[in-house]
Amino acid sequence: MILFLENLLQLFLEAAPWLLFGLIAAGLLQAWVPESALRLWIGGQGGSAIARAALAGAPLPLCSCGVLPAALGLRRAGASRGATVSFLIATPETGPDSIAISWGLLGPFMAVLRPVAAVLSAIAAGLLTSWTDSRDTDEQRGSDPSAAPVTGCCSSAGSCCDAAQPAAESNSTSDTPESALAGLRYAFTAILDDIAPWLAVGLVLAALVATWSHPW
Repeated sequence: MILFLENLLQLFLEAAPWLLFGLIAAGLLQAWVPESALRLWIGGQGGSAIARAALAGAPLPLCSCGVLPAALGLRRAGASRGATVSFLIATPETGPDSIAISWGLLGPFMAVLRPVAAVLSAIAAGLLTSWTDSRDTDEQRGSDPSAAPVTGCCSSAGSCCDAAQPAAESNSTSDTPESALAGLRYAFTAILDDIAPWLAVGLVLAALVATWSHPW
């Protein structure tokens, strides 16, 4: 039990700085990037939006922990499921720091091949998500012909519409310290509330695996 708690604490301390960085990035994104610009760049259901999301996420220095709040912020700002998945996969797979390490350890060929493969795999996953999402929507409309098509994060039960309202208001502000504080407040309340349970489950499972793998 003591070893499990030690592993859990160690994993939490390792993930905490990256989670903090991701929440700050999500808050500033909500505060300073207009929702209309996000919708124009990565909105819609087409492959172009998915590709742009992968290209936008590839150079960001976010790990698999820090990318979660940033991706949730994009989703609430109007990004499609496919674009959100593409961003989630491309961002932690590559970045300036990992490219530099790959260059030093693996050589220039792998340093170039790695980000290219990351972007392509992210686009493929985003397209598959978009295709699956469109099939589910078609099946729902087929079972109820009178149902109108719905898209976005507000199309499902328990949607984020209510929580997204403050984000829409913060996106209308200018690049001021007040708007930054409002965005950070939104990130550390609404977004953190959404991801905290899943992060807790992930940390507990990771600590259990680490404990069982190294019992002594």
